[in-house]
Amino acid sequence: MFAVTVTFSIRLGQQAAFMQALEAHIRAAVAEDTGCLRAEALGDAARPGKVMLLQTFETSGDFEAYRASPLARSFDSAVVDIVTARAIATWGEVIAAERAR
Repeated sequence: MFAVTVTFSIRLGQQAAFMQALEAHIRAAVAEDTGCLRAEALGDAARPGKVMLLQTFETSGDFEAYRASPLARSFDSAVVDIVTARAIATWGEVIAAERAR
């Protein structure tokens, strides 16, 4: 597996608009055939203006194909005036566990 984290810096006062766009994007990225196996957004009231996106892909090639997809380009265009910076990190080793219910 291959994972990507993106830490977004958001313009003050634009957090709600960004989160709305991100939530729609996450749903589409996982539901459509983009290669994204899982996606989650993380936020914290102690870090206003910061949001982290965590996405998991089968391979780095799947991530590159996703980045070039119309879905990813559309999201980037939708938030271009909201995001002031983004830091992308990739992770080649992913260890996952699920809680037994």
